[in-house]
Amino acid sequence: MNEIAIYLTGLGITAFISFLIVIYFKPHLKRILLELNGDKERPANFWVAYTTIILMLVPLIFAIWIVPNDRYESVFFQISSQLKWALMGLVASLAIIGIIIIRFVPREAENHDNRK
Repeated sequence: MNEIAIYLTGLGITAFISFLIVIYFKPHLKRILLELNGDKERPANFWVAYTTIILMLVPLIFAIWIVPNDRYESVFFQISSQLKWALMGLVASLAIIGIIIIRFVPREAENHDNRK
């Protein structure tokens, strides 16, 4: 396999993994966003679309940075190196999205204090 095929294979696997994460994550995110937005569909749809774009692009950007250039390293390790960075980008974007959402989710203790 030449370097271009290895590189494109890594990008394809990255896009596929990101797509699977988005498919799994999207309905859960939409429910949370609808609840936080008071069942308003438009803002929730925007943030779901925005999050989908972030979860697809950030891992691809991380994967693009890694270019296979060691001819003596096996194809497996070249692709796994690219995927390592892609998954780090995916985890970083998920963590940032999670931190942002947690800041807007009301705490149970606050809910009990407001009811008194």
